[in-house]
Amino acid sequence: MQTRLDEAVRLLAAAAIGLAAGCGYHFVAADTSALPPSASTIYVAHFENQTRINGINDQLELDVKKEISDHKRLVLVDNPAAADLTLSGDVTLDNPVPTTFNSVAEPTQYTETFAVDAVLRDNKANKVLWSTNHLTDVTKYSTVAQAVIPTSPSFL
Repeated sequence: MQTRLDEAVRLLAAAAIGLAAGCGYHFVAADTSALPPSASTIYVAHFENQTRINGINDQLELDVKKEISDHKRLVLVDNPAAADLTLSGDVTLDNPVPTTFNSVAEPTQYTETFAVDAVLRDNKANKVLWSTNHLTDVTKYSTVAQAVIPTSPSFL
């Protein structure tokens, strides 16, 4: 389940940054005028977690930073005062729901809905360049049912 969750988070991170750059689902900020030409640094603030899934916000933050770094249009900085842009937000939803079951009622497929609120701010001009409420990704993934044997060594 975690691998599929990571995939959904990476997709959402790419979408968030791509949309911020004004270019759909592709991060081509180097080729667009949506960002200020003078912007060369970005600070990614800690995303708040409003879900019950521990660490999902940390994973999103790492993936967003990796996406930005991979495309080399902006340089990541650790100090918001040194940044031309700031990306901040909240993880508002992470809801895995079992949707398909085997003959003994074990889930074999989940549908997971993941959502964020985010804001990209130009620190120099003190204005919002882009914001979204409830940017959502829905992913379906299969699982393998595993029997738990209470007499196994891990339970003793």
